[in-house]
Amino acid sequence: MAPLSLGIDIGGTKVAAGVVDPHGVILEEVRRDTPGRDARAVEAVIAELVHELGQRHPIDAVGIGAAGWMDLSGSRVVLAPTWPGATSRCAKTLRGCWAVRYW
Repeated sequence: MAPLSLGIDIGGTKVAAGVVDPHGVILEEVRRDTPGRDARAVEAVIAELVHELGQRHPIDAVGIGAAGWMDLSGSRVVLAPTWPGATSRCAKTLRGCWAVRYW
């Protein structure tokens, strides 16, 4: 089977996740409410979505998007209004949860 990717969008009211194939076809979508303004709670929702969708699909890579500013040279969140409190630790925290690539 071709490698699949998981895209996660952290919004002010919802966290949306979708599994896509190499051609951009969406295979499955799941949504959760954004859990307030607690960075660790948002990270827990992300972990839950990756785990849930990873049980049903062979995920090869995960991309996470949120409004705000990123320092791409160090995978560091500078400011994310929908992911308040997120810091440079978030990439390390999430990378440690699954054996997939993140960007």
